[in-house]
Order: sequence, then C-alpha cells, then structure tokens
Amino acid sequence: MSAAGEAICGFREAMLRLRESLAPNAPFAAELFAGIEAWTPLLDCKLAGADTGPASLIVSIAGGTNTGKSTLFNLLMNGEVSAVRSTAAATCRPLAAMNPALAQACLAGRVLPGFAPQRAGHAEQTLDRDLDAETLLVTATAAVPEGFVFMDTPDVDSIDRANWGIANRLRAASDVVVAVLTAEKYQDDKVIQFFREAHALGRVVLPVMNKADSTNGYEVARAQLAEFIKATHLVQPPCFVVEHDFAMAGDYRAGRVRALDGSGTLREYIEGLDIAATREAVLAATLKRLLFHAEDFAERCEEYAERLRRLKDEFDERADRISKRFEPLPGAAVGGLFHEFVQSKRGRIDRAIGDASRVMTKGATYVGSTVSRMVRSRASLEHVRRDDTEAQLREKHSRQVEQLAQELAAGFFDSVRNLDPAVSGLVAQGLSRLDVDAAAGCVSAATVKASGVSDDFRRHAEGLLERWWQDHRGKRMVIEALDRILLVAPAGIAGVLSVQTAGIGIPEAMIVAGPFVEQFAARVMEYQFGDAMFDFISPWRKEQQEALARALREHVAHPALDDALRALDALEDEPMAELRRTLNQCRQASLKR
Repeated sequence: MSAAGEAICGFREAMLRLRESLAPNAPFAAELFAGIEAWTPLLDCKLAGADTGPASLIVSIAGGTNTGKSTLFNLLMNGEVSAVRSTAAATCRPLAAMNPALAQACLAGRVLPGFAPQRAGHAEQTLDRDLDAETLLVTATAAVPEGFVFMDTPDVDSIDRANWGIANRLRAASDVVVAVLTAEKYQDDKVIQFFREAHALGRVVLPVMNKADSTNGYEVARAQLAEFIKATHLVQPPCFVVEHDFAMAGDYRAGRVRALDGSGTLREYIEGLDIAATREAVLAATLKRLLFHAEDFAERCEEYAERLRRLKDEFDERADRISKRFEPLPGAAVGGLFHEFVQSKRGRIDRAIGDASRVMTKGATYVGSTVSRMVRSRASLEHVRRDDTEAQLREKHSRQVEQLAQELAAGFFDSVRNLDPAVSGLVAQGLSRLDVDAAAGCVSAATVKASGVSDDFRRHAEGLLERWWQDHRGKRMVIEALDRILLVAPAGIAGVLSVQTAGIGIPEAMIVAGPFVEQFAARVMEYQFGDAMFDFISPWRKEQQEALARALREHVAHPALDDALRALDALEDEPMAELRRTLNQCRQASLKR
C-alpha cells in the first residue's frame, strides 16, 4: 500500500476509534458527527480501497425517478441484466456488472469498498427491499470489457429516503456518472444538485437525454441538455440521446445510445477513456474534497473540546468562589501553637520545672483549648461564642460546608438550560446521577477532617511568632513572666493542698485551678499579641477554604461533569491525536498528487 493509502486508511481508522470512544455519550456524539454522512462515503467507498484492488473504472447509471436508468443500463449491457419496472423507486439495491475475473475481486471486497457485495441470482433482486441497505449485487458478464464496472443505481430523488444515501455512496464510489435525463426530469432541483456535486467531486459526468424527440436533429433535447449543463456547471461534456421509439421496447443494444454530435455511442466513449488517468484525476479531486471536510470536522472537534474545557474551568471556579464563603473557626490545635511556641522559649531549668508541673496536673485542660477561643474572637469578623467545644465547632463547620455544597449543586442544575444543547445533555446526564445530600456529606467529611494544623501552617506560625517575638521585647517579657507562673502555679497549688489535706482532693483542685490559670494566660496572650492574631490565622483559614474547594470539585463539580469530562478526554486523547496526525499525512499526500 502506498504512503497516501496508509494515511487515508489511518485517518479512517482514527475516525472510527473517535466515534467508538464517544459512543457512551450518544446524543453528544450525534451532534458532533452530524452531517459527516455527506463526505465520509468519499473515504469509505473510494479512497480507503483505492490501493487494494485491481485498477478499474467505476461507471454508475444515475438519475431521477422513472427516467429509465435500468433500461439504459441494459442497453449498455446489450441485454436484460437489471429488472425494468414502470413504478417509481423500483430499483432499490445497486447492481454492478463486470467481467468474471473482476467480479471475483469485487466479491472479495477489493473493488467497491464500503459495500456488502453478494452474487446476483436474478435480475429482480434489485427490487428486493428486504436486502440490507449495504448490499451490492454483483453479476459477472462477458459483455463488460476488462477494467470496467457498470452499475445500475436507485433514484437520486427517490420517494424512499433510504435510497438517497445509497445513491450518494454510489456517486462517491464512481469515476464516471451517466446522468439519465428526461424532458420531465432534467431541471428538478434534487437531480441538478446531485450531478452538480458529482462534477464538483471530479467525476466525469455524461448527460444522456432519454426518450428524446429526434425532430429537427433533436432540437428540443439539445436545448434541454444545454440548460442542464449550465445548471450543473459542466464544461462542454459530450452529450448523448436515446430516441423515443415505442416499437423498440425491449431491444437492448448499446448502439441505441448515441452521441448528440453523431461521433459514436456512449459505450464507445466510456471504453475509450484512459482508465489510469481518469482514476487518478478522480482520486485527486476526491482527496481534496475529503481534506476540506475533514479539516472542518477536526476544527469542530477542537471547538467542542474548548467548550468542554471552559465548562470544566467554570465549574471549578464556581467551587473555588463558593469555598471562600467558608468561615472556619480555629480549635485547640491552632490555639495550642501559641502555647507550644512559648514553651519552646523556656530555658533548660524552666523546661524541667514545666515537665514536673505537667506530671502533677494531668487532670487539667490544655492551655491551647482556651487560647484557641481567644484566637477565634480575634480572627472572626463577627461575634462568636468563646466557649464552643471542639465538637460544637466541628458541627458548625459541617453544617456550613454541607449548605455550601448543596448551594453549588443547585447552581449547576440551574446552569444546564443556558448551555449549548449538546454540552447541556452531557451535564444533565452527570447531574442525573448526582446524589446531592450524599455528595454534601462527603464534602463535609473531607473538609472537617482536614481542619487540623498542616506542616505548612505550622512553619508559617512559627515564623510569624518568631518575628513577633523578636520585634516586641516588652510584650515578650510579660508572656515569659506569665509562662513561669504557669510552670509553678499548678504545682504550688498542689503543694499547699498536700500539706493541709495530706494529699486528699488534689486532682479535684487541679481541675478547678487549671481552667482559671489557663483563662488568665489566654487573656494576657490575647492582650499582648493583639491584632497579630488575624495575620496569624489567615493562612490557616485559607488552607481550610482550599481544602473545601478541592472537596467540592471532587464530590460535586466533577461528578456533575462526569460525562462531559469523558467526552473531553476522548477529544484530547490518543484517537484525536491520531486523527490529526493522519489528517496531516493525507494533506501531504494531496500536495504530492
């Protein structure tokens, strides 16, 4: 196979793979591939098999309803090969006649790709509507010289719309198209359009006026053929006529289809064509037209991919925006960083005292829990209760997060009606499977679980507190003095009680004394750190909002876009890359012709 043939077959395979990858999203695929039936026959029925079979010239006998196509076909065959009926749309399956050797190759799929060839048993099979639409009936006859294939085809303007597609595919497969006309059918819009397109595709179009009046040297037929030629943009084609003679009915002789200028017969003209040169000209024109449509299709794929990318970005941005409305309040883990930092500044002796004190005060609450309430008061822009427990904070966070997740999902449902129909269908499919309450619960679990202190925030806090410690010597001295009180106060209380009560009531006293000491320490720290609290807590809040944004994207936005993202993957993945690569190879092959 030539390089051009490999590129063409590769492009066809890429198209099939792309369609297969989009098959789960049938409505979207239907929109994306809409209209390709107008040009894919050029690929399936002509170009893809151009290198695989013996060189032959494909001649189709085409025309409108009741123009006598089957009669003309039989005339060229010098006998009745195809069934002739006076009823409209009688021929519904194509019949291809060729010499026996070529018929064997055709039945093996090497002459007319894109069809399902089967040997014709009798002439009436062309009338059988029960045969599959892909069927091509093949008959072997010595009446056709080597290198030629003659085809009888359905009406190009059939009352049966299924025949239109068959006629278009046969036109794509052909090299020569015989336009069978009558006085009633030479100006019909559908007929004109069919043969104008055949000419634009580089096919050799040969007009034949059937049932022509021979008066005055076919004067009327000449005028009608001239109008047809002008309407179809043909350039001085040879024209042929079949005289209207009822006495000659059933007399099938090729000599009856004569050139209007008297130079010979239609059969002689066709057999005189240079097979190789004609095929090459047709293939070049076909490839050029294919590239035009294929490049347009590739651009459409990129446009849809860009729409889906923008949609994903928009849904992600919505999740980011709504996450910024989350107002998390710090718990003991955040407030405890203050206490840990002060402890880190103790000397060796102070640390030893502190360790001994902590052993005696196991029953007291952590200073961090109390400090965190002070941090919440400073960090929040609205009044909050200082005495919220950790469990209450988590419950508040969960309710707020679930509400934001449900609000985001509601916005997605509302946005569907404003999207492109094909894209909105993808989003609607994803939303139809989204359990909003369950998704909100997952978002809450993921966000509240992440409400502790990250390593990044810990480093930020330590750096900020260190700078504050170095810049505020007076306030630092107050906190150091306070810390020393905290070191010994619980132990001192315990010591006094042990002397007075012989150790009775020490744990109970510590639990009472501990909170008072912690509250005192927290109030002093709050006063000394002042507005630095807001700067301290801002990165932590940003982390929590980012955690919420990630959870909203994972559990709400991306599930809503599940079908859209799969379609985007197909348009950005290997099949599309292969389609572009082989399309470029086809373009290079076209330049070399």
